[in-house]
Amino acid sequence: MADELNIAHRTVEAHRRHIIEKTNSKNIIGVVVYALKCKLITLNDI
Repeated sequence: MADELNIAHRTVEAHRRHIIEKTNSKNIIGVVVYALKCKLITLNDI
């Protein structure tokens, strides 16, 4: 993802960590569950 966005890998990891913290998730799967519950995404989007 970092290469596609032309940013550092550490930047991607920092953003990912902040999203996990803000959604009170334990991992990225928790973020996906959060997004599904809040109807930010659908299963078809995954």
